Parts: sequence; C-alpha cells; structure tokens
Amino acid sequence: MKATIDDIHIACFCMTLALIMIAWVYSSMLLAMIALTSLSINLFIDAFKEWRQGNTYFFSQSLVRGLGLIGTILLILFI
Repeated sequence: MKATIDDIHIACFCMTLALIMIAWVYSSMLLAMIALTSLSINLFIDAFKEWRQGNTYFFSQSLVRGLGLIGTILLILFI
C-alpha cells in the first residue's frame, strides 16, 4: 500500500509532537533540533500540498515558515 501525502503529513506531525515531549523531559538540545527539523519538513509538505492546489499565498507562507525554522536551527547550532 502506497502512502499518500496526507499520511506522511500526519506521521511527520506525530513524530514532531513525540520528539518535543521527549526533548522536554530529558532536556536534550539534539532532540529539540530534530523536532524542529521534523516540523520544518511538515511545513514543506504543507507548502507542497498548497502548491498542488494552486494557492500561491499559502504556499509561500508555509515555505517561508519552513525556511525560517531551518534558519533558527542553524543559528542555534552555530552560535
């Protein structure tokens, strides 16, 4: 059975929530960065879905949010 884009979107969101909870419990910066990466991937998937529907405003909004999270991750890791 082939996974649809919605199945991947939901799985990525659930993984993000689980990683945030584990990172909070163990105070792990690495797990927090992995959770932010997962959230960024989730936003890119959302942007892809909006692009396929032809909604350019919501596509660019999700794309900028995903890139902003990647920028935040890079700032945290290198500063």
